[in-house]
Amino acid sequence: MSIAPVFLILTIALSWVRFTRIFHSATPSAVAVSPETMIASALNISAIGLVCANHGLWTGILLISLGTLLAKVLPAHPSPLMTAFASTSFGVYLQLLSTSV
Repeated sequence: MSIAPVFLILTIALSWVRFTRIFHSATPSAVAVSPETMIASALNISAIGLVCANHGLWTGILLISLGTLLAKVLPAHPSPLMTAFASTSFGVYLQLLSTSV
């Protein structure tokens, strides 16, 4: 077992709060269309896709569940630092994936 899926779990967890804000009606439109929200959404969707593509459906569901559970522990008000860490985590995953092939 590689450590690489941990970085996808972190990416999902760190970008989850910002990603889900686009689906709440109480979210101000300035937050919903901000570049940070767009980046977090792209990271989250990409991480979910890579989890399922690289680790199979059932393992993917487990890893996505772990990411969303970890997101519940994080602060409810996302900061730009969380999106930066999510981006870094995603980059580390891609680097580990490219060196293992």
